[in-house]
This record gives sequence, structure tokens and C-alpha cells, in this order.
Amino acid sequence: TSTMRSPPPLRVVCDDVRPAASSGIVCLVTKSRVQELRNCGKLPCPLCTRWCKGEKGLWWHRQVEHGAEHGEATEDASNAVDTLAMVIYDSSA
Repeated sequence: TSTMRSPPPLRVVCDDVRPAASSGIVCLVTKSRVQELRNCGKLPCPLCTRWCKGEKGLWWHRQVEHGAEHGEATEDASNAVDTLAMVIYDSSA
């Protein structure tokens, strides 16, 4: 007899799980695909499932597709870039 194993928890396989704003589709992106997209300079839109080319691409997408004001789009793009940064903890600081 064969035994069915449960799949691993979603958080183990996927790094990005987001619903599309209007379609109801849930977008699942594996950890390896997220790494690949980020290595190519792509940044995820915080409001939809789109990955944009760099900070400027995300800034433009947020304004054109989601009607964001210039300042809000700039802040979102900057925040997306900041998530790529690694800050080294220095206990002496």
C-alpha cells in the first residue's frame, strides 16, 4: 500500500503569496523564483501581483496602474528597494 504524505507548509515553499486586487486569483511565487526576480532587479508591487523592473519601474507602475500620487509612489518604490538591504547589527553602536 502507498501512503500519501502531506505537502510541506506553504511558507516553506513560497516566499510571496498575494491575491490579485480584482480578479480573486492568488499568486504563489516560490522562494527560488523570488530570488531569481530580485537578482534580475525586479521589485514587487505591494498592491498587485506585478513585478516591475527596478525602483523607477515600480514608481511608474504605481502611478499609472494604481493612481498613486508621486510622493506615495516614490515612497513605495524606495521601501521595496530597502527590503533588499542587509543591515549588520553592531552591538557597540
